[in-house]
Amino acid sequence: MPCLEAYEFKLRDGRQISGLTCGSQVTSASDQASITLLLHGWLDNAASFTKLIPLLPASLGQIIAIDLVGHGLSDHLPKGCHYVFAQFILDIVEILMTINDNTHINLIGHSLGAGVCSMLGSILAGLSRPLKRIILLDGLAPLSHTPIESFGNLIKYYVKMKDANGSNGAGGTIKLFDSMREAAERRSQQNIGGTMGVDEAILLAARGLVEVEGSEGVRRYKWRTDSRLLWPSLMRYTEPQLVWAMSNVEAEVLVILVKDGIYKPLLTLFNFGLFNLTFIPSMIFYVLAVVFSYFTRFDIFQKAHDICYKLRCLKKREVHMVPEGGHHAHLKDNGAQRIGSIISDWVERTEGKIIATSSNKIKLT
Repeated sequence: MPCLEAYEFKLRDGRQISGLTCGSQVTSASDQASITLLLHGWLDNAASFTKLIPLLPASLGQIIAIDLVGHGLSDHLPKGCHYVFAQFILDIVEILMTINDNTHINLIGHSLGAGVCSMLGSILAGLSRPLKRIILLDGLAPLSHTPIESFGNLIKYYVKMKDANGSNGAGGTIKLFDSMREAAERRSQQNIGGTMGVDEAILLAARGLVEVEGSEGVRRYKWRTDSRLLWPSLMRYTEPQLVWAMSNVEAEVLVILVKDGIYKPLLTLFNFGLFNLTFIPSMIFYVLAVVFSYFTRFDIFQKAHDICYKLRCLKKREVHMVPEGGHHAHLKDNGAQRIGSIISDWVERTEGKIIATSSNKIKLT
């Protein structure tokens, strides 16, 4: 396993973004170097990529696994500020815009991090700093809301903010644990689909916990994660906004879904191959969504249509499915091996498709 070192980046507003890094550091003098940022899921941290990093191909260059704001060792937002999805995006943009133009940039994102990556693909293209590759692990785009749902969440957010008390900023009491293992056991039980084992959760706990003094001077543990991340979403994008953004992604994109992961209900009900096709399945799901939404609240066809449509918007996509491992498959030995193999094969096959022009801008051919 490569030696992972601490990574720190000071943002313009004074906040620190932390992470883990390995590989040859990219400098301003680097010629045609590569750098790859890894972005974790909601309430996870950079340690979630510990098992995957050694399996990534060397051609991805320097690896930097980031703790997103409010997660892991990164600073929390100041009191009075609010967590919105755009904050994750803007922090990463600030980091990436400091990298010299000769450097190829790759992104790997899991779940929440996958949504950040897909939006960055569009935004950085607009900033004339295009990405080379994007790899999405059991995620695709940010969660969306209708305008009505967004308004309802704004009300819920205000109520939560008003009820929040001083000690933890989220109302209620701070959950303390007697040991790191106890915290890991609780985290594994709260995972999507219940597919994270305690051994995997300990990887997150080792980076995500901090010792505190409990009653009678006993040392206990609590999660570092900013509890405001548990509040209702203050703002989400609409489906048309996401479709527009993903339509403007010019990078090569690899989507790796897990059969019993976040899309388990859809991948169980529908044949996976439907999600790797183009126009026809999307239209089938659209018609079924319209029919079912008229007579019932059964919305799985609408969700299937939305996923198909967003996948179809990615111009240069390849979709794979890992048969098992759950939403955090990359935290498990077998899952990390499967995912690492898929990534290595894809990187090798796409290497010749991406060249640098004499103006040092990346051209996709």
